[in-house]
Amino acid sequence: MPVLAFLTVFPVRDKVKRDSTPKVTESDVKNIRMLHKTGLSYRQLGHKYEISHEMVRRICTGFCYKEVI
Repeated sequence: MPVLAFLTVFPVRDKVKRDSTPKVTESDVKNIRMLHKTGLSYRQLGHKYEISHEMVRRICTGFCYKEVI
């Protein structure tokens, strides 16, 4: 008897529909980069703009929002 016969059937959920609008605007990106240069940490900026500190790091290092100068 195959092993798969003992597995229970899990219902397949629909994929989560996500809002395609970004949480930060271009002006926010410019402000985040400027404030980081003045000494604010990634965590402080993330808390201020309600995004993760990892996203702030990506913005400041140019990994995300490369087109915003």
